[in-house]
Amino acid sequence: MNSTKDNKISQKLQKELSDLDWLDALTLLVLPWAKPFLPLIEIPKLLEEKPSLWTEIYDRKLASLKTRSERPETMTRQELEAVYPLAILQAMHQLAERGGKEVALELERWVRRYFRHHESHIPLASWRLVLNLTFLLERHDRIPPPAVLEPIVPEIQELDQKFSEARYEIYEVAPPGPEYEGFSKCFEMTLWNGAAYYAYPIQALRKIAQRLNSIERKEVVNWAEQQAKVMVPKKNPEQLCGDKYLRVEPPGFDMPSILGLSG
Repeated sequence: MNSTKDNKISQKLQKELSDLDWLDALTLLVLPWAKPFLPLIEIPKLLEEKPSLWTEIYDRKLASLKTRSERPETMTRQELEAVYPLAILQAMHQLAERGGKEVALELERWVRRYFRHHESHIPLASWRLVLNLTFLLERHDRIPPPAVLEPIVPEIQELDQKFSEARYEIYEVAPPGPEYEGFSKCFEMTLWNGAAYYAYPIQALRKIAQRLNSIERKEVVNWAEQQAKVMVPKKNPEQLCGDKYLRVEPPGFDMPSILGLSG
């Protein structure tokens, strides 16, 4: 891809990378207070093991842009959007050069899976509600899960507890947001919470997929669709998308790169 060499970027990619979610998500990886919580939302393993690999690239390519984005008096949003899409693209390609194309592609997919609009979000939100009813015994609308799922229920409940505790802990350590925004906590904390919202059902469904065979998984899907219909009668149980997300791989694990990192 020539975009990073000739300082040109397609209009479509310019529009995609102009969304501040990209810059904020990539900033999340370098924040000291956030690092203990990053494994829970499954950042690329290499960046978890060698955080300096991304931190050094970020400091050179994106740190100053992030600072400007938080000080609107120094640069208008329009001026910022004209500059940082190319900087993000260059930073990602530099990661591919230094850490390998696979980790850069994994990071791109991580951002797109959790922080950009993705087709899995509505189904995962539905699965999240259903999965919680495997252990919320007092719910009047609860349908007992199938026997094949029962041995995994304690693990699902433990996973839910882990995410719940992390939400409280990250709120305690996250700094306040910029004064001009008027929020009590920084936007990166909100981003982490958004990612965690989907990471929980992804990981719970992975546990199920790892333990059950195809026939047993079908039994789980049938139960989940019945449970979803009872919980919200007007809700279409097909929003769960069958067993599409009941798998070991995360949603979008094979998404083609929009940054020219694959192929």
